[in-house]
Amino acid sequence: MIVVSGDWETVISAREYREQLIDQKPYDEDMALWHQYRIDCQTTAEFVAAYRVFCEQLKLQCEFEASFISDDRLLRSEMQTGFDGDGEPRCAVYTEFPESKVRDAVKQAIALLEEAMK
Repeated sequence: MIVVSGDWETVISAREYREQLIDQKPYDEDMALWHQYRIDCQTTAEFVAAYRVFCEQLKLQCEFEASFISDDRLLRSEMQTGFDGDGEPRCAVYTEFPESKVRDAVKQAIALLEEAMK
């Protein structure tokens, strides 16, 4: 997934991505001036194509984001290359386990991320 940061008018001008973007339309003027939008990419070629449109052609800030879901769908890990160009990678773990099982969930999340990095 590519996370695009920018104003709505510029982002929506990418015609080939309008169908994905229309459901992300901002609710108010402040959000229309700057917001993050997500473009789903299934292959490397799709990543490159979206990056070329949003970053190179439209001159918008783009970050890469990846989500990994466990087989039992109780655990999700997300990684992002940065936020609004700060270059600081981020990782988040979401779980539906009770608190007593959070430690195991974190271990599973780390395993998912390590597998994804191979």
